[in-house]
Amino acid sequence: MFTTYYSKSFLSNTYCGLWRPNSGTLAHSINNDLFTLKLGTDQQGNPTNLDCAYGYKVTWVGANKNTLSVVESY
Repeated sequence: MFTTYYSKSFLSNTYCGLWRPNSGTLAHSINNDLFTLKLGTDQQGNPTNLDCAYGYKVTWVGANKNTLSVVESY
């Protein structure tokens, strides 16, 4: 079973494309594992104020209880 919800408003514009949000946070829970997607980041995964964001950062807790993350481009 899984649950997906926005924990911070999803904002995008037509200048960069509606499929490339400038901000927002999406939480995805699968079998009690939580994956958090921070939308609208720069290449290091930090929130950006640029007109068009680079991508998004995914964060989750690994098997050894350590926090892992990856930054992906849109």
